[in-house]
Amino acid sequence: MKNIIERAIASPPSNYEAYLYRYTNLIDLKVYVGIHKGSVDDSYKHSATCKEFAEVFNNNDSQLKFEVLQYGSYLEMRTAEHSILSKDDARNSDMYYNKTNGAAA
Repeated sequence: MKNIIERAIASPPSNYEAYLYRYTNLIDLKVYVGIHKGSVDDSYKHSATCKEFAEVFNNNDSQLKFEVLQYGSYLEMRTAEHSILSKDDARNSDMYYNKTNGAAA
């Protein structure tokens, strides 16, 4: 995608079930944090339900940074996601596209 102008993907371990990722809109610094059960090399992009994020994500003029923050078991990644989102109360924050604070494991 042309609008992902920066990538910071940590080298994956030889064996992992899921990963924690973050998209940052480099224009206004608003973020989306998520997890994915699968390989960092598959075709998965995100599971956001936010219409605003969908518009930004699909706009070729957007400037996004994609980061893989952590790898591990699905349970570990759910816990890490919930920790980040809860700490900032993402669902009520103007700086997050996330509509929930994730699910506690």
